[in-house]
Amino acid sequence: MKQKFKVLLLILISVVLGCGEQTKEPAPVPPEPEPGLPFTVYSFVEGSSARWVNLYYYEQGYKSKLLVINSDEELKKYVEGDYPPVDFTKKTLLLASGAAPNNISNKIDQSLQQLLESEYKWSIEIYLGIADIVQDWQVAILIDKLSAENKIELYVTFNHY
Repeated sequence: MKQKFKVLLLILISVVLGCGEQTKEPAPVPPEPEPGLPFTVYSFVEGSSARWVNLYYYEQGYKSKLLVINSDEELKKYVEGDYPPVDFTKKTLLLASGAAPNNISNKIDQSLQQLLESEYKWSIEIYLGIADIVQDWQVAILIDKLSAENKIELYVTFNHY
């Protein structure tokens, strides 16, 4: 009987000691995207001769297009007339364009998020009117200078206003 009691006591002690708090490495948590990076909307002065060119909206079949412009020479391929200057030593110009299935109201919301060190997400929400006409659109923003290694994903959504 004493032998059984000793064995039972040893089992009980090892169970109690074995059930102590185990230390495990926590699972890595993916980084949360930043709430939004600062940017400046790039637009032409009202009444100026500047206009966007060579964007080929309908060749793309309504697909949105993103251009990352890092020099005045690149910008001149897509704009003509008197346009506001950009300091490309400090800034990158992101130009998104496409065609909307309806007319566009005057409301466009957008945000820019940094997902990883070199990955960004530019979200554009375009509000549509009720007229049943296809309309082209362009949105341009200035951000801090990006390198060629940076990756930018463009997400465009259309909503009825």
